[in-house]
Amino acid sequence: MRYQKPGEKLQDIRVRAGFTQKQVADALKIDRSTYASYEIGRSQPSPATLLQLSKIFNTAMENLLDDELIRVYVQDAVKFSPSHGAYGGGNAYDPGAGEQVFDLSKDEHALLALYRAADPELRSRMLAQLKEMFQEGSGEA
Repeated sequence: MRYQKPGEKLQDIRVRAGFTQKQVADALKIDRSTYASYEIGRSQPSPATLLQLSKIFNTAMENLLDDELIRVYVQDAVKFSPSHGAYGGGNAYDPGAGEQVFDLSKDEHALLALYRAADPELRSRMLAQLKEMFQEGSGEA
């Protein structure tokens, strides 16, 4: 698909993944209007925000950008996170690893978006707490 305006690609990926603008904005800890400005091309997300979006949508950061901006943002992202590689957290995109999120409920989307936007330490705490809640709910000790 050929995109005519900046941000159309980002909007298309979000819609295909089944997220609302509010869900994505909440996961990024920004206002919905700020996220909407990315989709209408009024502003561009920072490299750090692009890293988070790539995790939320489970796609390569380059897939979120217009062609002419790819090189600039990738170079900035590498500078932003030199110890973690271009995709941060050591989670390089692997197109053969797993599926994208298309068949999840609204709550599952929200949970997954928050998890993917979290740093590794927060992810560990989230998983530990969810496991504990699950064990309490199922009567296991």
